[in-house]
Amino acid sequence: MIVKYKGSNDTWGLIAISFHWVLAILLFIQFASGIRLSTLNFSSAKLELIDIHQSIGSVIMIIVFFRLLWRLNNTKPSNTSIPKYHVTISQFTHMTVYLLLFSIPILGILYNWLSDLEIILFGFLKIPNIISLENDDIADILIEIHYYLALLLMLIIFIHICAAFYHLIIIRDKYKIFYRMGFKSIKEKL
Repeated sequence: MIVKYKGSNDTWGLIAISFHWVLAILLFIQFASGIRLSTLNFSSAKLELIDIHQSIGSVIMIIVFFRLLWRLNNTKPSNTSIPKYHVTISQFTHMTVYLLLFSIPILGILYNWLSDLEIILFGFLKIPNIISLENDDIADILIEIHYYLALLLMLIIFIHICAAFYHLIIIRDKYKIFYRMGFKSIKEKL
């Protein structure tokens, strides 16, 4: 049995599928930690959760960068049998998700820098502050935008999940949308 690492007409390939599912898991953790952060008062527990949230957010941003590079150079599954409006909605949704997955962490980083707060990833890797200006008013605006964009991202991902289940259950994966993002699609018999 051969494993397809790159995409083809019927699969995204192991690398793209792995990026997708690792990001899905990390985003659910990130959403949970972000929601929890918004309910906590200042405490040592909140500071620890902030460190986790910042660390995972940074990992997500790095993975998204590499996923985008891979997507630009990877063969994509064929969309010829899929209705044009499905393809258009999918392309718009994916562009929006990529934009949000870059802008949300950048806003979080800018918030920290403008608040003169340290960013320490995984308890040891310090990200230097490259902004010498401290401005709590702008920082407060940025963290609000960060929060609302994260809510928008959660909504879009919820819609994405609903669309996936629509394809899987309602139309019984007629266009193989669900199949080609699964790990079974990467196995090829000799």
